Amino acid sequence: MSKMAITMTSAGYSGPRVVKYLFIDGGCLHSLLKVLSEKYFSSVPIELDFQKFTSEFTKVFYYDALPVKKGSESEDQFNRNFQTTKKFIEDLEMLDRFHVYLGESKHGKKGIEQKQVDVLIAIHLLKHSFNRNMHRATLLTTDSDFIPLLDALVETGMHITIWYGDSNGCRANKGLLKAADSRRKIGIKGIYECTKEEFSKKYKIPKVTSGPKKEYTTLIQAWEDESFGKIELYKEDDFIIVFRDKRVLNIDFLSHISFPDLEILRFFAEDEYKIIIP
Repeated sequence: MSKMAITMTSAGYSGPRVVKYLFIDGGCLHSLLKVLSEKYFSSVPIELDFQKFTSEFTKVFYYDALPVKKGSESEDQFNRNFQTTKKFIEDLEMLDRFHVYLGESKHGKKGIEQKQVDVLIAIHLLKHSFNRNMHRATLLTTDSDFIPLLDALVETGMHITIWYGDSNGCRANKGLLKAADSRRKIGIKGIYECTKEEFSKKYKIPKVTSGPKKEYTTLIQAWEDESFGKIELYKEDDFIIVFRDKRVLNIDFLSHISFPDLEILRFFAEDEYKIIIP
């Protein structure tokens, strides 16, 4: 059995191609987008460009369930929600590389629960892993129920990456993160970079730049941080946070995060850098 797919082109040998599959827990992604929408865009739905969001993967498997009527919903509200979700699913099914699988939504003791979705994800991950259809698997979820599955896959030699959220209401279990080979937090910066052009033109998030310290005039406050040392907050046309980020190789450069809304700047600084503005 071949372990590497070799790609040949007219331009010459391009080297081995690593086959990567992405498995998306749709309920988890919806929750993450909802949390970020509420914090950064006043609950305006985030319009994600799924082709851009998943561009590094050979195949994408998306798992979700159509909604059932909530007790507080009117018939018209439910029908609108159902048709919106149905169209979203149908649009995903038509995207290249995408394969959509639906479970069921049912009323349970904890409210509306998705059934069969976790089982479908587990079956497909195991099947593609054992058949060696992929070299690497990525699972977008925060569900700790997947820990035994990840343990089993890692033991077979499959490289597993977890994509996860780290915001209130959508935070990954540490045990889940430990079970994976590698992990990547999906925050507002990564999501925003993959939004549709029409959305990003209309809605903005804080801007991050690196360079020499500028001559800002109005210092609001300064404080010491364990990770970044001295941090300063200024108010010019925008609010601006200035600090030294060790990940920036040029030691003479400082990082500048600016935005006109201080509350959103607070969210961004904490979500992306774990900086708490006093």
